[in-house]
Amino acid sequence: MCATGGRTIPIRNLKNFGDAVAKLSFELRNQYLIAYKPGELAHDGKWHKISARVNPPRYISRLRVNAKRGYYAPAE
Repeated sequence: MCATGGRTIPIRNLKNFGDAVAKLSFELRNQYLIAYKPGELAHDGKWHKISARVNPPRYISRLRVNAKRGYYAPAE
């Protein structure tokens, strides 16, 4: 996972291109967006750590969270 919360699917052989597209397509069809806004936004220009966790329902065996690890507050 990268700092933006996204991920990369490297393709080392063009024969695997279709598999990579299928993985991306599946992920895009099965994603949700949750937004975060701090209650009191600090204007200190510093890095503020955040974390995201998911408690899956019993009938789902595995979920993956792709999220940013934090954000820089505005300096002003």
